[in-house]
Amino acid sequence: IILVRSLALKGQPIERSTWRPQILIVVAIVLFALLIERVGLIPTVFVVLVVASLASPEFRLRDSVVLAAGMALTCYVVFVVLLALPLNPVAWN
Repeated sequence: IILVRSLALKGQPIERSTWRPQILIVVAIVLFALLIERVGLIPTVFVVLVVASLASPEFRLRDSVVLAAGMALTCYVVFVVLLALPLNPVAWN
């Protein structure tokens, strides 16, 4: 029903997407896969969030670093402390 309705009704065109945000999100996902076992949970979450925040047009380095630090600490508490998952918080291999 939604498909037929979308073909019948005229609406605003979909905005063109830019490549930069899409590429940076994919890079962040790949970095997570590459870093999680090599450097540990905390540095991986920090790096991934800073790279992913570069995709935003409102990127501010200070805000991204604060968010990344807070999320890295939160992930440590939730996954390592509370859930007792076997993740190295920091592992410099």
